Amino acid sequence: MADDDELAESLADLKPSTTGPRISEYTPTVARLDIIADRIAELHATTWKLNGGKGAPPRPARRPETALARVQRRRSEAKLGSLIAEVQAAQQRNTPTK
Repeated sequence: MADDDELAESLADLKPSTTGPRISEYTPTVARLDIIADRIAELHATTWKLNGGKGAPPRPARRPETALARVQRRRSEAKLGSLIAEVQAAQQRNTPTK
């Protein structure tokens, strides 16, 4: 598989996954390692900032996304999109014309 050019070409065209690891592969041990990695990153960022460094806070390790979480995220995005459209329509109605 690592030396399959055709497979590599087909995989290169796929959109990168943003959901994190698979639930089936996310064991309690992996969950604990993620927590440890997050805390180490936080300690590193804190030490960096105490010594005068700047930067954004570290991103937590990616966790698996459940179907329920995906549905909730899509509903939230749809609700936000609806609200933005409503605000934009109100702004257009209230914009004075010259």
